[in-house]
This record gives sequence, structure tokens and C-alpha cells, in this order.
Amino acid sequence: MLEFVYALTAEGVPFFVGRTDDLSRRYQEHLASASPSGNPTERHILRLLDEGRPIRIKILQTCATGEMPDEEALWVKTLEAAGFQLFVGQTRASAWWSPELFTNAKWEKCRQCREGERSTMLNGVKFYRYGRRRLRFAHPLFGHWPVHARDLSAMYAKACRMLTKGTREHEEMMVQSRVAEMIRQQVLSEIA
Repeated sequence: MLEFVYALTAEGVPFFVGRTDDLSRRYQEHLASASPSGNPTERHILRLLDEGRPIRIKILQTCATGEMPDEEALWVKTLEAAGFQLFVGQTRASAWWSPELFTNAKWEKCRQCREGERSTMLNGVKFYRYGRRRLRFAHPLFGHWPVHARDLSAMYAKACRMLTKGTREHEEMMVQSRVAEMIRQQVLSEIA
């Protein structure tokens, strides 16, 4: 028997990840559970329905029953690392990005480090730090980004905002990413 790891989306933006062996039944259960007095997921679904925004179910992965038990959690981490804020279980996921992640991380020298840099991997994003003065990251979806702020703790906080969907910093990064991609595509088309 097959199981599906799925995401509930509104206008293409995922807000919930789950696992089921019957997509149709589970989708109907989600819609029927919408309630103003329910858990945060149920209240969010009700708000989307009240606003007339369609809710879709998207299959993220298919696997045999019992195989790959950690795939749902992996998808949650992947989507949160990409900046999506998800509801997990009965509550909204806690802030995936927090300055404590940086202060508790183990910073080590690696091959990709520039001279004097140390790196760490947090939530699927590679961060590089030069002493207490510079911070940059390499995101699998958004590319390489410097983080500018007055001190290290402010850099950590800004990096968190850049990677949290819905913040001004994240929106600015998305606009810059789109512009850079358009320029890259234009240059490639001129070369061809």
C-alpha cells in the first residue's frame, strides 16, 4: 500500500505538511475541520475558505507504507528552510530561524570557506562567518547573500528575518533574486 507526503497550499504557498494513505479522504477531513474555535491549522483553513482562496493538496512524495518514516519531517524542514511558515501538528511551527541557532552552532573551517572564515549548516542553509564582523549564507534556492548589520547579534537577527517568509527583508531578497535571475536569463539568451 502507498502513503503520500502532501502539502496543503493556498495560491501555491504551502502552509501544512502531512502524511496519509488516502489523499481524498484526508483533504475532505481538512476542509471539514475548519473551525473558529479549532487549533491554529483549522482556524487558518477557515480563514482561507472565508476569503474564497482555494486550498489545494499537492503530493510531495510517494512511498510504501512504513518506508521512509522521517520523510514528513524532512519536508517540513526543507519548506521551512525555504522560508515558508507551516502549521505543524496542532500549532504553528515555532520560529524556525532564531539567533540562538547561530550562537549554539558549531562553526568550523571547510573547503568552501574563504580565508579566515568558519562555517556551519543550519536548517539546510550554509552560513559563513568571518570573526565577528561578516556573515554570509548560501541558500539552496536563493543563492549567496551577505548579511549587513552593526554587530554579530544584529547580523544573526537580520539573517533570521531574511529567511522568514513575510518579513520585509525576505521580500527584498525575493525581489533581488528575481531581478538577478531575469538578468541572468537575458545574458544567456544574448549569448545563445
